[in-house]
Amino acid sequence: LRCASGHSSSGKNQSNPSGTRVAFCVLVKLLEACAQPIMEVGTEGKQLFPESALHAFSALARPLHTVALHYHSSNSAEVDRPLSMALEIMCIAGRCIIQAFGQSHNPNLLPLSRIYSLATASLSPAFSSLGTTKQHEAGVVQ
Repeated sequence: LRCASGHSSSGKNQSNPSGTRVAFCVLVKLLEACAQPIMEVGTEGKQLFPESALHAFSALARPLHTVALHYHSSNSAEVDRPLSMALEIMCIAGRCIIQAFGQSHNPNLLPLSRIYSLATASLSPAFSSLGTTKQHEAGVVQ
């Protein structure tokens, strides 16, 4: 997914539009795979989702940060989709965890809460980049 940023492992800037499209497609597929068990819990009323889904999602923090940085220069749906998916995953996962605290005792709740906190911290650079977009700033000023 390194090609999404336009930089190779050698540090040279290599703009490759087809490589970028492939990287976005791969990122979206990985996000969909991580989102599926979390979304199922959110819609089916199950109590908790597997830790592995959230852990795998948090591993995508660096590519999501690259996409968030790319968001400044692009307004395409290709860039919007992974970012909106990431925000939706975080929202549903957080809601499930909060609701589980009010229900019966579950020994997996605290470890899952810890992983959610780590995922939030891992994704904070991406979220921070989104918070500084020109569109966001323009919306705040108006």
